[in-house]
Amino acid sequence: MKLFNKSVIPVFVFGVVAGSAMNITNAAAAVWDDASITDIVNDHQDQITQNRVDSIARDLSTENRLTQVDSDLQSTKLGVLVIEQATNDAYQKALLAGALADTANQKSDAALQGVMTNGTEIINMENVNKVQDNRLDSLENAPKPTNGVDGKDGKDGVTTTVTHMQVDAATQTKVANNTQAVTATAQELQATKQTLQAMNNNTNQQFKSLHDEVDNNKKQANAGISGAMAMAGLPQVQTNQHVMFSAGGATYNNESALAVGASVNFSSHVIAKVSFSDDTANNMGASVGVGMGF
Repeated sequence: MKLFNKSVIPVFVFGVVAGSAMNITNAAAAVWDDASITDIVNDHQDQITQNRVDSIARDLSTENRLTQVDSDLQSTKLGVLVIEQATNDAYQKALLAGALADTANQKSDAALQGVMTNGTEIINMENVNKVQDNRLDSLENAPKPTNGVDGKDGKDGVTTTVTHMQVDAATQTKVANNTQAVTATAQELQATKQTLQAMNNNTNQQFKSLHDEVDNNKKQANAGISGAMAMAGLPQVQTNQHVMFSAGGATYNNESALAVGASVNFSSHVIAKVSFSDDTANNMGASVGVGMGF
């Protein structure tokens, strides 16, 4: 991860804040001299009072940080609800795809049953044709009729050959019709199989696309949470200090973030704070705030 490679704003802010801090420190050093110890002793009681005020300010700052953490947690809950809604949508799509697949399977079963029925009828027709062929063969192979006891030709010398062939036109028509029905049913079954395969491929593609979208949403949400946690964990300047530079890091559900910031104590009642974060999802965040205490 390349931190803060999107902007040079943090470097500029740090330079300005650092320059302000050096000026304040040099001014304090110039004012400080070897004043009498008696003045310090006289101001001791005032310092105790100031320490009490500082303690109250620190307590208030701690309470504000806890409130910020609670707000971050509420934002996290909202992200989880969004992910749950996406999962519910995926489940409804899966139910619809399953219903379509069941309908296609029922059509395939009906078509297959029709093929089996037509096949049985064709077999029966073939058996009838075999019986007819056997009858024709029997007639053709039967002994030829003879004229006279010795089997010689008749008195007129004419040899007569009788050939009998019976054609079952009705059976042939029915077989032809059944053949056409079987062909049409087979074509319908093939079309149904192709439709079912296309539906399965489309369903698989939709599931893959939805899975990738849900994973990306989870990654973005987890990275954003880690960035908020990192900025929330940055320390803040104390009342007896002028400026503080701070850095922090956080991780949440396989995503991480780093944060840097600075806080300036302008007076005993006014504190300003700025912070920046960068996470593993290549997102950058910034925040700024000013606090006044009484």
